[in-house]
Amino acid sequence: MVIPRRNSMERKKPHFFKVLLGDFSHRLRIPPAFMKHISEEASSKGTAILEGPSSKVWHVELSKQTNGTYLQDGWQEFAKAHSLRVSEFLVFRYDGNMRFSVKFFDKTACEREDIFTSFHGPKTQGWPPKKSLDFGPIVSQQKACEIDSKNYLSDNLCTAKLSFRGEHKPSPKPEQVVRIETEDHDLPVSVGGRVHYLRRRQHMMSEEKIKAQDRVHYLRRRQHMMSEEKGKAQDRVHYLGRRQHMMSEEKGKAQDRANSFTSDFPFFMTIITVLQLRRGFFVWIPAQFAKAHLPKERVKIILRDPKGRTWEAKLNISRHRYTISAGWIAFARGNNLEEGDSCIFELVGKLKMRVHIFRLARENKARIKSQAI
Repeated sequence: MVIPRRNSMERKKPHFFKVLLGDFSHRLRIPPAFMKHISEEASSKGTAILEGPSSKVWHVELSKQTNGTYLQDGWQEFAKAHSLRVSEFLVFRYDGNMRFSVKFFDKTACEREDIFTSFHGPKTQGWPPKKSLDFGPIVSQQKACEIDSKNYLSDNLCTAKLSFRGEHKPSPKPEQVVRIETEDHDLPVSVGGRVHYLRRRQHMMSEEKIKAQDRVHYLRRRQHMMSEEKGKAQDRVHYLGRRQHMMSEEKGKAQDRANSFTSDFPFFMTIITVLQLRRGFFVWIPAQFAKAHLPKERVKIILRDPKGRTWEAKLNISRHRYTISAGWIAFARGNNLEEGDSCIFELVGKLKMRVHIFRLARENKARIKSQAI
């Protein structure tokens, strides 16, 4: 008895499959390479009919965009009704006239049995046995898929003519691997049903991990440096406090020695400050002393140091305030005056002053400066 062969059109019905990755629950793109099997007349209808294992049909609107054709309006209901999950397989067989038969496979590459029970109740003896996904020999060894860089997560499947066990096709060799090509790396899919993450994503995660480690290392170093700076600032404050205390003590001693000075000539005393040692600054003369012993006009005066050297300076009057200005800085530097020294200005002539210098003890100055080390 001769068994009639299947109709050639039935045997050559084109298939494509999709691995559910990315935002698959909202829309699904038909591989561009597969569109050659759909005539323009059929695609112009704008609606695809999807038929699942339960024979129930869903009408899904097509959305044509610049990067491809999508199953969109109505696809959400289809995905929800079949509880589609990440990394599962869908195999679409095109029956013509925009009608597709859809088979569902889980992560183990076996056909999902719960699809039958959800629409028909418990599985009965009449249902076909559980099938395992079998790619068989791949017809034409062209590119497995074409993936747009914007859609490589959700659109990573290809147009292929698939065969299943029981359809008089030779079984593939164990552990054959089909590689889905992308613009960057291959996505390997073994016949055992394991769908691996893209190598690119793994590489990016490694880079992010390295960046995070570098950031932690930087923050720790910054924290350590801030701790060191804080310690230095505290030491500086402590040093300044001790220096101020020691300076106060030494100034008091120098001032005591100056206070013991006596003379038959009028005189006044001043303690040298940092400002008085800078260019452009001057020495204030007490108003009571100036009004009693100095002329009420700007004149030149002579300053005589303890070594007998003379220095010319100016007596300035501003708003009833008397100062020794121009020439004072030269006198101070020539006599190595320092902060804390006490000076007595003794008026020995009409416009002549003898300056007596009472310095801080040299050993005490050295001890104060050593605190900065």
